[in-house]
Amino acid sequence: MLTGRRGVACMYLCFFCLLALTHQATDNVFRDIVRRVQRFIKNVPSELLICSLYTPDIYDYQKCPKTTMKCFAKEVKVLIQEWKTVGAAGVPKLDEKLEDLASELDQTNSECAQCELLNEKNATEFLKSLETTLQMMNNELAN
Repeated sequence: MLTGRRGVACMYLCFFCLLALTHQATDNVFRDIVRRVQRFIKNVPSELLICSLYTPDIYDYQKCPKTTMKCFAKEVKVLIQEWKTVGAAGVPKLDEKLEDLASELDQTNSECAQCELLNEKNATEFLKSLETTLQMMNNELAN
């Protein structure tokens, strides 16, 4: 058993190693979600690009991150269901990944707009907003 300075030094080393691993795991999660969104954008059937979805933006995320990410998850789920009706397969588990991400976010503001009160935009604009929001989150995390 280490005591004194060696014990404290060992404890700090372990702590910093855990922080590095956690940061790397979070980076991988963001990269995975951004890749899934980009693949989703690339493969979405053209007939779905005109459907309307409640679309949060950067301002919504900055004010209410958890609510915003939950809204993105719900609307992606709608888009996946619509996608399946035209006979194509959706990107698996993208909505679930966004839900998981939302559960990790902190939110102190209790005056957040419900998803259904946000502006409706077409699927192209919705997916661009989602991608932009995720990239901003990733940049915040990196700093």
